[in-house]
Amino acid sequence: MKANNAVSLEHIIDKYFDLFTPTTDLVERLIAARENAQDVLLLLCARLDALASSISSEDRSNREAFTKLVIAYGGERKLMESVSMGNLYYELGFHRWLMEGMIPKPGRIVRFSRLDDPIIDLIELSDIPLTTEAASNLLTRLMKAIERHFRCRPRQPLTKPNTVKIGALTAAIEEEFKRSRTIEIEKVSTAIQPLLQSQTMAGLLYGNFRNAAIHGVKVNLEERQFFGEAQPYWQPLYSEYYPPFMSVKFPGPFLLRLLRNCIGSLRATWIAKGKVPTEAHCHIFGFGLDELGMLDRTLLPTPTTLRIQRSRR
Repeated sequence: MKANNAVSLEHIIDKYFDLFTPTTDLVERLIAARENAQDVLLLLCARLDALASSISSEDRSNREAFTKLVIAYGGERKLMESVSMGNLYYELGFHRWLMEGMIPKPGRIVRFSRLDDPIIDLIELSDIPLTTEAASNLLTRLMKAIERHFRCRPRQPLTKPNTVKIGALTAAIEEEFKRSRTIEIEKVSTAIQPLLQSQTMAGLLYGNFRNAAIHGVKVNLEERQFFGEAQPYWQPLYSEYYPPFMSVKFPGPFLLRLLRNCIGSLRATWIAKGKVPTEAHCHIFGFGLDELGMLDRTLLPTPTTLRIQRSRR
């Protein structure tokens, strides 16, 4: 199909985004009827994932592509870049409980799951003694600093913030350790960054909701709040092994608005550039060579020359 002067650029690009309209219309009806919460979550996460894949380069992970999409195009940058303090508090408390298994002997650390990696980075890069006691003390001090400044546990004052930007949180952590004689502030500040990144709202939406909805059977959610809330909310959770904490939940209306914002922002960006990514180009023009001038070549993979050695026979 060839574009002609009578057909506007907006109309051409809308051919791609129109593919998302049946999903958004269906989800809107299901939310209004308060039906099929699990399917609503699955559809919204899958469509956000599809958009993320369409604008991602080959060398970017699924997580990086998804979090970039919702931060840059979702209309909620400040919120989605912020760290959920309750979820961060949980990670520290859970791994403090797990520490005897993670460090069974001084100098030896055990990795049970890739989800342990940010905590392992924190312990190793902080340059503390690799013992259960030293690691547990570090996590305890971090938990106390978080609890002092932010809302991370049930029954804390509502005036304390549930989320905070990484820079402000790092400053609060540095304040906690500035008088320490055994721990270097700069090393802790650097070491904790992977953990903070993993607990951003965008990261949690990907890890706890997108992954669970697409790869799991069911996501634990309270349907009344899922359908009724307009913004993310925090649910108190309890355990006999680690302290209670506030866990973030993303309601259907918020995710639908996030998806529509992403569609609208991407549409405006592509119209301004006059170019579209490869996947959108294929859906609009097919797999031929038509309208290659509208192809955004910045996302194409870079060719690599291979050197092949053949053994002599």
